[in-house]
Amino acid sequence: MKNFALLFVLALLPAFAGIAQAQEFDAAFGFGTVTAPAASSNGTFSYPSLSGGLYPSFSGIVLSKRHIGFGGEVAWRGSQSTYGGGLNNFWIVQKYRPLFYDFNAVYGATFKKQKIGADVMAGVGGEDLRFYTPYTTCGYISCTNYTSGLTFASTSGAMPSSARKPTIT
Repeated sequence: MKNFALLFVLALLPAFAGIAQAQEFDAAFGFGTVTAPAASSNGTFSYPSLSGGLYPSFSGIVLSKRHIGFGGEVAWRGSQSTYGGGLNNFWIVQKYRPLFYDFNAVYGATFKKQKIGADVMAGVGGEDLRFYTPYTTCGYISCTNYTSGLTFASTSGAMPSSARKPTIT
């Protein structure tokens, strides 16, 4: 059955060659940081700020011939930060790392005469706060040394681009 499925997929690849010819794919790797409200305390608990730190990120966009497609991005704090303790937990601190992600619908247009373009996107995303533990927990697929707290959000944005011809000198 596996061989039949593989042959079926290989037989369908030439059928999609015409569609794939008109697609555009952009991928990026970058670094950034986050600006957030300052750390606060209510007298009992201390709440850290997400500001600062280096956030590596990966992103990508796939567009069809009609300039419509999808994209996504993931960024995480490069090093663990400290979630401060409070009076009720004997000032015990917890290591954590925020991870941000989004999935977007994208419309991209290129203006050939001006050699410039723009991508407009909107979608959903979220933040995954990973609190690290001194022990490992194993599930059905893998083992982790953290617990997660998820927050969802909506995203939107626009991005200008430049379409320059590469030259060899």
